[in-house]
Amino acid sequence: MEKNKHHIVIDNLYKSYGEKKVLNGISLNISKGSFFGVFGKNGAGKSTLFKHILGLVTPTDGNIYFDGEQNRKKISIGYLPENVSIYGHLNVVDNLKVAALSSGNDLDEKSINNILDKVNLKGSEMTLSKSLSLGMKRRLQFAMATMIKPVDLLILDEPTNGMDINGVLWLKEYFKELKKEKITTVVCSHSLNVMEEFIDEYCIIKDGVLVKQDNWKQDNNRKYKVIMEKTASDKEENIISKIGKIVKMEDSNIELVTDKSMYELVMEFINNDIVIKDIEQINNDLEKIFIESVN
Repeated sequence: MEKNKHHIVIDNLYKSYGEKKVLNGISLNISKGSFFGVFGKNGAGKSTLFKHILGLVTPTDGNIYFDGEQNRKKISIGYLPENVSIYGHLNVVDNLKVAALSSGNDLDEKSINNILDKVNLKGSEMTLSKSLSLGMKRRLQFAMATMIKPVDLLILDEPTNGMDINGVLWLKEYFKELKKEKITTVVCSHSLNVMEEFIDEYCIIKDGVLVKQDNWKQDNNRKYKVIMEKTASDKEENIISKIGKIVKMEDSNIELVTDKSMYELVMEFINNDIVIKDIEQINNDLEKIFIESVN
């Protein structure tokens, strides 16, 4: 396995608790700067996988490589756990200061103001965190986990938990900034409709087994059903395979995945003298892929 080509390489990872297998030979490549989705039903093993990346548990077998080395300290990791975990008896600013000290950093007033501005908590500096709404607590937790220090890798476990519509809108803007900064981000979430807007790569885990890993580019993931005048000749099939990826071909019916728009695709057929009777775009959403994979 070429470990140096990827930021994180998970190589044949197993984890058992007694006779219960939680992870069963997981192998993943996570590219540097990618936004990587990890999806699965509750109990699939997602959180256990995250704990292995963080070094919180030891694998039964297998290895994890960070920039080609088995040295977790080689990179700086930020972690947002699934459940809200903050100090309820401390105010917002003191929560940030405690998080900074625990990571070996110090925050000046300007840094604190910048962080609170990013998470829309300006004006709540002296509020006890136990008095915050669930969405505000979640944003404070984001700040504590991901904004105190520069990070190379972010691990986000169900980031939309506890967020209302305004919180989700804020989260989307935050994700856009992460992608601009090219921070490697690994996220698991049940909000597939939110995630499909941002992920570059993804995997699906079922009962501790990797059932799918693929690239996901929404703009480059258009799927079309093309009905030709007649069954494609070998020459036509060769031309079509250069236009896009042929998923299925039955007689004169072809399913094709390409990054081209409907207009561009039609023009490709016309310019190559390939006669078609009909063409339609097939909706290909992450939820549909997920259901097909886990079932």
